[in-house]
Amino acid sequence: MLDDMMGKLFAQSLKGAVLRWFCNLPPESIDSFDELSFEFMRSYSVHIQSEKTTKDLWEVIRGPNESLRAYIKRFSKEIFEISKLDDGTAREALKKGLMHNSLFKNEIYARYPPTIQDTLHRGKGFIDCERARTTRHTEPREEWTSRHDHQRSFSPLKYALGISPSELIAHLKDQDFVTWPKKLPGNPARDMMKYCEFHKDHSHNTINCRALQAEVVELLKKGHLREFLTEKGRETYGLDNELKERKIIQ
Repeated sequence: MLDDMMGKLFAQSLKGAVLRWFCNLPPESIDSFDELSFEFMRSYSVHIQSEKTTKDLWEVIRGPNESLRAYIKRFSKEIFEISKLDDGTAREALKKGLMHNSLFKNEIYARYPPTIQDTLHRGKGFIDCERARTTRHTEPREEWTSRHDHQRSFSPLKYALGISPSELIAHLKDQDFVTWPKKLPGNPARDMMKYCEFHKDHSHNTINCRALQAEVVELLKKGHLREFLTEKGRETYGLDNELKERKIIQ
């Protein structure tokens, strides 16, 4: 009696292809609800989606033309579908999915954030950098070089970063080790055509900001930003660890 009732309730819940499967069962081929359940699982278990695990993240690879923002969004979507997430495995899967020359990948290796959420949060600065780079493709590349006093006599760079000032600021925004400058004093004669992203004020351009130059030097001394050094900068840095205050970004 119970099997008959369960069978009727089961049949009433079916529709589409599953209902057609049920109707096509040979007459008197099923003797109990347990047998009906077994036949159903045998026929349709292949269509039942298994629960996702952290290991599935190894298959989430950034496409060759995919933006970092789109990739992180896709990776995050996969994370939300995993009930038992292992941070270590997720972090390693994210590194594997990034391109081999990715600055974000270098950041993960250098900082090793404790959780995957911390790791993805650090990616925001690199997303901003990538966006700034694509919107500046028609602009000439800015160069920062050392100068003595206020003269226009430029000397070769001793240390160089492979990112522009704007890209550097975008990266620094989410870091807690940066000492940001105080607001510039009011001056009616300041040049309103110039803007410093480090001071967030008018007066001079970011490229000429001495405070930013000094902060970058201090950060390099403490081991930060070294993943952004150019090959030439890395070679020089390996020979001489005594950084001197100078303009270092090209």
